[in-house]
Amino acid sequence: MNPDRQNIFIEKKSRLPNLRKYEKFDDLIHPVSAELKELKSEFPVTIVYVDSLECLYYCYNFIEKAVGKDGYVGIDQTPENRIFAQYQSFKIYTKNENTHYK
Repeated sequence: MNPDRQNIFIEKKSRLPNLRKYEKFDDLIHPVSAELKELKSEFPVTIVYVDSLECLYYCYNFIEKAVGKDGYVGIDQTPENRIFAQYQSFKIYTKNENTHYK
């Protein structure tokens, strides 16, 4: 089943090799943050999946710095008025699911 619809689409981008620990994500996250800064609350809901908490932290901080004061709708710069957010799912892996878990 293809989830592409008029209002939903999937775009998969590959990250650069692991030569630079986090900067490899800049080319992926920069276009998103630039468009978010320009469109503000008109920017479509976008979900970006990342593979680690370190990457999540890096990408969130990158966007936060890139959009600056434009990262809020309304007068008050409160979490309720922020136009972007992060979500972290926590799962405990069993030994069968992850061989690195001890």
